[in-house]
Amino acid sequence: MMILVMLAALYIVIALAFEIVISRYYGIVQAAIEMSLIVLLPGFGFFLLLFLHLDIFLFNLRKGSIEPEKDEEEVFSLQDRGYNAEIIPMNDLFLLEDAKMKRKYFTDAIRQDMVSNQNILHKAVYDEDREIAYFAVSLMTAKLQALSNELFHLEQKLKKSPENIPLLKEYAAKLKLFLDSGCEEQMTKNKQQRSYISALAVLNQQFPDQTIYYVERINMLIICGQLEEARKACQEFSAQHADKEEPILMEIKLYQALHDAKKLQERVQALKALPKRLSPEALRIIRFWDKEVVHA
Repeated sequence: MMILVMLAALYIVIALAFEIVISRYYGIVQAAIEMSLIVLLPGFGFFLLLFLHLDIFLFNLRKGSIEPEKDEEEVFSLQDRGYNAEIIPMNDLFLLEDAKMKRKYFTDAIRQDMVSNQNILHKAVYDEDREIAYFAVSLMTAKLQALSNELFHLEQKLKKSPENIPLLKEYAAKLKLFLDSGCEEQMTKNKQQRSYISALAVLNQQFPDQTIYYVERINMLIICGQLEEARKACQEFSAQHADKEEPILMEIKLYQALHDAKKLQERVQALKALPKRLSPEALRIIRFWDKEVVHA
């Protein structure tokens, strides 16, 4: 009996030490969740988490040793990626009827770290083939853990150098990647959304001539339901870029969220009245809302 008590005490000490280390890298919330799993599944839960973190560590080690460094412009690309020919075969992969061939192509692509498109990964998570789903979940988990680790270290650096703008740009880019990756843990997601909005507000002040920071900030404010703040940001955007279509597009999105049909239509007319050639996105929005007016 004494031996069992000693073994149980040793197990608890080791598990606590393990989660203290985890909390330093991934936060107290994740450590608490993992500790709950360890308590609910004695022994098995601990070794499962140990194996998972070891797997993630080896994945990041291998990735770091083969991935070439990117320049600052490529790292901080807030815009969506352009067309990539490799995405088409990966999409077509899900249409294959041969389960073995589909599994082989997809798992080989994952092992080579070729699958970076989040839509494809999300589709793979719900694939009927359990092996493909397992690999997709493993890859998404590893990417989220790696991003969380990078964000933690960037936050520590920014605390020491809050006026380091290149560092802030890198931090904002990593936050965007994290938020686009589909994190399901709401508390962490909310924290990163607030951090992203704050970082973009500073970048707005530093680079008022660049529209991308306004667009990203307003989009995130709308997603978070901070519509009054989004309205103020739209006013700043319009004042700074009165001759461009982007401020009007963001106002249309805002009035959609506010369900203000009258002001939305006013901004659609303002968009149509711009004395310049409009982008395909602006023309698409005009066609859509013109149809809505006709149907009404």
